[in-house]
Amino acid sequence: MKKKQHPTDKRTMLIFLSAKAKATKQQINQAILKELTSCDFEGMDLPELMAQLTNLQNRLDTINQKN
Repeated sequence: MKKKQHPTDKRTMLIFLSAKAKATKQQINQAILKELTSCDFEGMDLPELMAQLTNLQNRLDTINQKN
């Protein structure tokens, strides 16, 4: 991943994926969709969906910290 400051808006950081990340994007998206599907997100009300997404983000953060 590469980070670069936006040329006209200094508050904004542009993030670019590496070639490896781009190659694994589909697998990552499939894994996220599988997780969302397993918790039946389409049948949830909004607060429950937000709680599940927060839980998912926390789990992803834990995985990222291990690497």
